[in-house]
Amino acid sequence: MRGPASAMIEARLHIQKLNFSMTGSEKPNRPPLDLDLLRAVVMVADCGSFTTAATRLHSTQSTISQKVRRLEELVGHQLLTRSHRDVHPTAAGEILLIHARHLLAVSEQLREALAGEAGATVRLGVPEDFVSDKSIPALAGFKRQHPGVRLEVTSGLGPELMRLYREGEFDLLLVKQMGQGVDCLAR
Repeated sequence: MRGPASAMIEARLHIQKLNFSMTGSEKPNRPPLDLDLLRAVVMVADCGSFTTAATRLHSTQSTISQKVRRLEELVGHQLLTRSHRDVHPTAAGEILLIHARHLLAVSEQLREALAGEAGATVRLGVPEDFVSDKSIPALAGFKRQHPGVRLEVTSGLGPELMRLYREGEFDLLLVKQMGQGVDCLAR
């Protein structure tokens, strides 16, 4: 019959085994990548210049350089090649840029969703000849009246727009002429 002392010894051995397996992990405990550092590298790569990136990020060139250097240290790779005239991503930088852009976009989407800005999206198809000085103010007026609605406008030729509408690519479609159908409303 086992007593409390033997159960306690067994529990300590089990805890030691867990601690050993956790410390023996192959992956080192790495700090998460800071979005601010990623934003700096993306901007430098897009601008091709630390100075221009600093201006666009409302920062100084030395601060942007420090952020890039810090990110390079974190990931263990040189991300940008620097010359006297411009800056280009390395192979590792290209890989990082793909994922950094995605992370920054997701971060912005999350920020908008939490701020209540992410509302419905209306996909509108408009014939090319409808895109004029009169339709642009009308669309802008709609956007002012419905700031929570994201308006995606695509222009093209009527038959192509009709095909895309029937395939579900648009929520609304403006057309000049349309045959009889349940999906037609004229006013």
